[in-house]
Amino acid sequence: MDSPQPYSICAQYACLYCRQHKRRCDKTLPACKLCIRRSTPCTYPRRRGQIPALTQDTQKAEGTKTISLTPSDATIARHYRKPHVTTAIRFIEPSVYHDASLGPPSEDVSIPSSITAHVGHPDQIYEIGAKFFQATSLWMPIVCRKRFYADALNPISPYRRGLILLALTMKLYCAPASENGNDARWPLYQLVKTFYAEVEATAPMSVHILQAAVFIAIYEIDQAIYPSAYLSVGTCARYGTALGLNKLMTRRVGDGKLGLSGVEIEEHRRVWWAVLMLDRLLNIGDPGRPLATEDPTFDSFLPINDRDFNDGMFRPEDAITISAGFNQKTSLFGGLCQATYLLGQTIKSISSFLSPYGGSQAIRFEEDTAQLRRTLHAYVQMVEKWTAVRKLQYCPASAICYIALFLLQEHHWKQTGAATAQEIRSTIFHETESALEAISTMAKDPDVGCVDPPISRVAGELSTLFRQMIYQTTAQFITVGFGGPDADTKDKIETLTGILHMMQPRWHLSTVLLNILEAKKAKLVSAASDLRFGLDKVTDYKLILST
Repeated sequence: MDSPQPYSICAQYACLYCRQHKRRCDKTLPACKLCIRRSTPCTYPRRRGQIPALTQDTQKAEGTKTISLTPSDATIARHYRKPHVTTAIRFIEPSVYHDASLGPPSEDVSIPSSITAHVGHPDQIYEIGAKFFQATSLWMPIVCRKRFYADALNPISPYRRGLILLALTMKLYCAPASENGNDARWPLYQLVKTFYAEVEATAPMSVHILQAAVFIAIYEIDQAIYPSAYLSVGTCARYGTALGLNKLMTRRVGDGKLGLSGVEIEEHRRVWWAVLMLDRLLNIGDPGRPLATEDPTFDSFLPINDRDFNDGMFRPEDAITISAGFNQKTSLFGGLCQATYLLGQTIKSISSFLSPYGGSQAIRFEEDTAQLRRTLHAYVQMVEKWTAVRKLQYCPASAICYIALFLLQEHHWKQTGAATAQEIRSTIFHETESALEAISTMAKDPDVGCVDPPISRVAGELSTLFRQMIYQTTAQFITVGFGGPDADTKDKIETLTGILHMMQPRWHLSTVLLNILEAKKAKLVSAASDLRFGLDKVTDYKLILST
């Protein structure tokens, strides 16, 4: 019969360390779990009452012996203490990880000099944070300002490398465009990506690393760095799922094993909402492509008030669900999350009507999406009132709703097979017309609804949602014009593309979007020309027959 494995035997008495510190010992051989976790030598007494302070000479004199680890046993004990083994156990058998209270492995807190040159001094971190929170407060407040400063400026805080990575990513996100045309941000981007890969592979998993990954993905989207942007969002989804963030959507405190404070729970939930938003934003060009995350439900919890989040003055019980949020005023970010939910419903509706086109399918699509269009339109009207009261340049939640409406309209045109300017105008939704009018008015008079500064001055500072909204609006007007727009439509197209031109110096995505719009124009001009040529041929043929 095979002898039992060393780690399956239990000692008769508690180990000396647990006895001395009055801790409960599981008596596991070759070492108890507490000693393994604390990297402490584990020694078991041979008789009851033996005290830890016995020297080797005293032990010999009294004839007592202790059970010490054999070389092979010591190797096993050290193996269980290795960080990569602890992390592997967490993924392979989560129940064993929690039952053993292994906790996150210790990390190497050393920071490369190439990184400290950018974020090594507290003054640097504070300055970066000030710019970052001002730039993201309107549309992506997923980092608690108070908690970030408290942790990042503390040289002995846990998860140090993750915090430094986050600070470095903040600097990248806020970095201005170069005036000489050479993008000096590229070396910083490469440094961030390299350091992220190192931290992700070696540091304990933390929300700071995921926050950094989110803003790396946003930067890649805005700079049109593909396929990196698409893959980065997928990485965020997997990393967030591994942290258990998805469980916070329908449970106030997750699965009960996260051990998080109220502020941490809210921060985790906000980060997950950001991942959901980016995942759906990347699919607007191809609604049939599978998402990396599950759609939120009516029972999913929304973020709390943004100011309370930053001040840390709230309770987890203050969170409300999406269904409740539609009946009461929410925060700006809460509104963005509700709009994200509606965008997800839009993508889901379109993906279920991908083929075949035409006939009864087009009628059914129009009928099935009527309620969704009305909801999007009504929600825009509601959040625009909040925007006017707060005197903001634009509302991110409105931008997402407009994008969703334009997606439904574009797919409806495909369903009906609209191939002429008349057919396109006759099949345009009322909600689409209202959205186009609202955005073109805002673009024509950038000071509407705001005091200072006007959009024309801060276009480069606005979020990627604003760029996508302007692009989608322009594309709709180009389609309506069908290669030969009237003077009013042409004027609106020029105004909107002018805003994209304003954003070109800082964000390369604007350049790509402008190129796509030019390609759309050329395609429709060609189609309109072919159509006119065909009509002329028919007219000539009729004239010949008549003579």
